[in-house]
Amino acid sequence: MIQLGAVRTDQSDPASDTLPRLVGSAPPAAVMRPRRRAPGRSSIEESFRTLRSNLLLRTTANIRTFIVTSATPQEGKSTISANLACSLAAAGKQVLLVDADLRRPSVHRIFRVPNVYGLVNVLGGTRTFDDACYVTPAGPVLLPSGPSPVDPQALLESERFAQLLRKAKAQFDIVLVDSAPVLSVADTPLIVPQIDAAIFVMRFGAVTERDAALAVERVRAAGGTVIGGVLSHVADDDESYHVYESDYVTAPRQTAGSIRNPVR
Repeated sequence: MIQLGAVRTDQSDPASDTLPRLVGSAPPAAVMRPRRRAPGRSSIEESFRTLRSNLLLRTTANIRTFIVTSATPQEGKSTISANLACSLAAAGKQVLLVDADLRRPSVHRIFRVPNVYGLVNVLGGTRTFDDACYVTPAGPVLLPSGPSPVDPQALLESERFAQLLRKAKAQFDIVLVDSAPVLSVADTPLIVPQIDAAIFVMRFGAVTERDAALAVERVRAAGGTVIGGVLSHVADDDESYHVYESDYVTAPRQTAGSIRNPVR
């Protein structure tokens, strides 16, 4: 396992310095460093292209579902999930992005789609998979979380969720699952045994070395395979982190049930 990617400067940060020990042994030189934006392409966009390439190197016939999580809230996992999904779609991949953070969903806001129906409805049997999904102009198919459930853990550890993942894996090239922070609730450890691999998003200067290590250990103890990590919220200037979000994943509202047979 090696570091999947990062956007950082020469600043020192305890958690980021220990990230290679948590997810692999990549030397510091392997960590991406941002450059000033050239006309037509942002340094953040280039960073996501590198992240995409690193992820595709770890994608095989059997490893195509990835959970994207973090140790604590507000580390940028949903923004990373959305942008990575768009970057993969731009490379010609059929991508499904599932918002499985049923307590504090946010992916629907990034893509500017309603959250009336979604994963909760599919698992509850009140909507079909196709009826609950959106095809976004940016490329990936989005399955939002849907309404807040009474018991999120019961839904996530249900056989219906396992069946959904199997169907998605057969239908799409890559499935990304955005899930709740590991140290906040027990939802993510329930999911990881059904997912091929886990990716951790760690916010530069915010997550502690102890919390990062504890979160990774909890995922591994639940049977998950951690293949790498991404450092977020580090760039040359204040605006560059948000450029890629603004330019790449902004999308007008779509009509539910518009999946156009993404089977390969």
